[in-house]
Amino acid sequence: MQYNIKNLEEKRKEIIKKTEECELQKQVIKRTAQKLVLEYNIGEINFYEYQRKYKKLFKDKSPEQWINHYNIQLKTYNTQIEWYEKQIKNLTKTPKLEENKQSLVERINIAKKYKKEVEDTVQKLTARFSNREINYQEYQQSIKNKFGEKTPQQWVDYYDSYIKKGQGSLTTLNQQAKKTKIKKLSLLSLPIVLGLSVLIYFLFGFISQIAITGLTIQVVDEVHTEELDIILNKSSTHIFELPYQGTLNWAKLSGEIKGKGNVKIYLDDFLILDSDNLESKTKTITGSTITGLAAEEGDDSSSDSEDSYDDSSEDSGSSESDEGSSDESSDSDTGDSSDESDTEQTSDEEESEETSGEDEQPEEPPEEEPEEPSEEPSQPSQPDEEETPENVTETDEDKKPKNETKQEKPKDDDKTDKPKEKDVKTFSDFCDQTCDLSQFNLIKSSYTLKIEIINAELTLNKLKYEISVEKEIPEGEVPENITEIPEENITEKITTLPSLIKNIPNIIIEKNSFYDIHISEYFENAEDYYLLQTPNLSFTAFDHTIRISPEENFTGTRTSRIVVTNEFGNVGGNFFNITVAEKTIDSPPVLIAEIPDMIIKTDTYIDIHISDYIENAEDYYLLQTPNLSFTAFDHTIRISPEENFTGTRTS
Repeated sequence: MQYNIKNLEEKRKEIIKKTEECELQKQVIKRTAQKLVLEYNIGEINFYEYQRKYKKLFKDKSPEQWINHYNIQLKTYNTQIEWYEKQIKNLTKTPKLEENKQSLVERINIAKKYKKEVEDTVQKLTARFSNREINYQEYQQSIKNKFGEKTPQQWVDYYDSYIKKGQGSLTTLNQQAKKTKIKKLSLLSLPIVLGLSVLIYFLFGFISQIAITGLTIQVVDEVHTEELDIILNKSSTHIFELPYQGTLNWAKLSGEIKGKGNVKIYLDDFLILDSDNLESKTKTITGSTITGLAAEEGDDSSSDSEDSYDDSSEDSGSSESDEGSSDESSDSDTGDSSDESDTEQTSDEEESEETSGEDEQPEEPPEEEPEEPSEEPSQPSQPDEEETPENVTETDEDKKPKNETKQEKPKDDDKTDKPKEKDVKTFSDFCDQTCDLSQFNLIKSSYTLKIEIINAELTLNKLKYEISVEKEIPEGEVPENITEIPEENITEKITTLPSLIKNIPNIIIEKNSFYDIHISEYFENAEDYYLLQTPNLSFTAFDHTIRISPEENFTGTRTSRIVVTNEFGNVGGNFFNITVAEKTIDSPPVLIAEIPDMIIKTDTYIDIHISDYIENAEDYYLLQTPNLSFTAFDHTIRISPEENFTGTRTS
């Protein structure tokens, strides 16, 4: 029989009517027994007549037995009423779930469309700048005109966050719809079970009073962890058995890889891990940066020396990213400014350059991003907060020759015997194609791990996976939470968004070394933590710690940011500079030679090598000068006049 809301409502009303009849019968039994006893006590009937009437009225049962019988029936009817009410409620939810899913999918698609428009617009502007169709000032002004004060990266991050939250809400709606479907299947069998229960209670109700316990089929998601403790240096396979059959939702691995070779691990035909992609998978935030966009730009309203100071810093940052790994490995490329005010100015200028969007006037975005997106994503408009983007390269200088400074090889006595951290890759709860397997409906009792190893040693510590199983849960009882509780949540349950305790300072790392950032010192309520993808740096996350490891022999300065998340949302920390240096500079800069007057031919440029004139220099800037632009890279400042400009300037 096919049940719908109308049928269920009719059944519920029938049961309610039977309940009322049972209550009425109980009252009749009580009044009849009281009246019969009263007649006998006042002498209206003798004992013989009392027995005859008693047997006629109550037959072979006592009044107490009849009342007990009706009480049992009432409990049965009440259980049935509760069950019908639950099914009516579930069926009422189903159309709303479908409507919500459709609306959510539309909003996610709109967010993806806006994000693509942002990226396409920025790429076009960058291409025009690279082809010298527009100069740097026009490029900056175009970015501001199209997107206001919010940066392209902020818009991309906003859309990525919106899409991620929308997909999470969509997964929740799919799970609710799946559970509702399973409960609807149980409608056919449950009335029969309830009918048999009534019959059993009727037969044995006069002996003992029995309570009814209903059963509900529910889908329970269980997380299991299998300790592997496998060490391999050649290709192999491993079969693991599930404790019982269920739908495999995801699978993740934890372990370590030693050596510079390649390791690939498959779950049947699904890729779990590829060591070539390991670092980017474990250490980057969702959402890619916009390639080709200069990371820093000047303030158009600036006219004094402080503004020119900032403009030089911007050019330094973007050119440094352009120069490639050969220029970045120079001896003399060291840290960022230690002056906090300079850093703040540079951060302000960086904001307006990493933007992307549409040519039309953008809409105002919501001030707060909800957990489940209830509105369409906004297009670019005014910024909600300042944010310093990642370094992304300008391409104007790529076509010009670069002056390289030779790098001195460190002396033998400066070498350390430390093993290189980059040769050991640690991964925890890592997945690639197995992060979401629910759509494939994998229902097996065992799976095979296919391991391919080339010139490396693999240690597999544990395999964590989630399966969905159907279980009968007694009504009124809370099902056991099978899901494994993270260690950090055992003593205190997280109930709020993560928060930033204090700003992460700028850090300096010695060349070919590493630096650890302890998340608990800077954030509260953090479950997962990531860093923005940063050129020439790799990141490893473990035990609430993020380890930053520069590329071999790399020196230079990069800007990055930590983002932490939990089930209630995510929070980004402050942007901070990471400087990789040959050694720590513990003395102030010193002028060793006067910079002479210079002559530049029209439509050419000239390079000033800082190390020829100043010692112990970490950062270097030039005052803003009319008709001249500056680019800083590899301890070199390049001065480029405007096209066709002739004249004399002082800087």
